[in-house]
Amino acid sequence: MINTILYYWFLLYTLENVLTLIFLAVFFMLQVRTNLLLFLVALEMLILTVNIKFVYHSIQLDDFFGFNFCIVLLILAAAETAIGLAICAVYFRNNGDSGDDAAKHIKG
Repeated sequence: MINTILYYWFLLYTLENVLTLIFLAVFFMLQVRTNLLLFLVALEMLILTVNIKFVYHSIQLDDFFGFNFCIVLLILAAAETAIGLAICAVYFRNNGDSGDDAAKHIKG
């Protein structure tokens, strides 16, 4: 009984909130274009929202492919975060600040 209740609660939660989370993530990414750390946070939020959508459709279709793809996206998000934070750390070490205009001075 409790499994059925949790199952339907999860389906209702994903239907109501996934589009809202995608909108918030894209809006946040557009607002913080100059700050790399906040941009990475918004990108992570977007990737995790897409993962929720994959799990939702996996449950609806009774298919395991969505769960597999969710694991691949989590690995990709972890790698993206590690590389982004490494770039931020190197930039901070070289310049001594991580101001909003940091992206304008990077040449490459």
